[in-house]
Amino acid sequence: MRLFNLLLIAIVGLVSIGIALFVSAYLFFGMDTKISYGTELGSWHRSAISEITSLSADETIEMFYSTDIFLPKGDGNLLTSVGIYSWHDYAGDGKVTVDHAAFADIAAVEPAYSTSWLEDTTVTITTIGGDTIFLVLSIEDGRDRIFVKKLTDRVVVKAQDAEPAEPEPQPEPQAQPEHAED
Repeated sequence: MRLFNLLLIAIVGLVSIGIALFVSAYLFFGMDTKISYGTELGSWHRSAISEITSLSADETIEMFYSTDIFLPKGDGNLLTSVGIYSWHDYAGDGKVTVDHAAFADIAAVEPAYSTSWLEDTTVTITTIGGDTIFLVLSIEDGRDRIFVKKLTDRVVVKAQDAEPAEPEPQPEPQAQPEHAED
């Protein structure tokens, strides 16, 4: 019986240490479970995001969300001052696929807002070239709606700034043939 008690204490101790290490690592390295504003990100996360997305020098991070607990290297959705990025490690082998679209290249933004905290909002973006980019956004604090609003405001502004299309020439109306009366 005494051996059983010692084993039980050892197992409980190891599990407790594991939980403590996980919580400590999450608090030190981990991301929040909601969308973060660019100003809320630490330099460590900014560096990881910049490495994945190759942000330009004049590009600033406005909003970011990742389903990865510790690092945004395997999954991320980003709104910057010039466009959006979405990346994911589909195979789980560390090779990340990055999709990007500048605001001027976005033709449509279609959000599917979640109403449950258990599910994320999804946003389907269609580019002018016909490519599709999917974003996944946490609904916490309504930041998914803020993200989509900022995105759609930018896309609409860019569309309004575009040159108006030349009207297509209309065919000349053709004269109706006169019918001879019988």
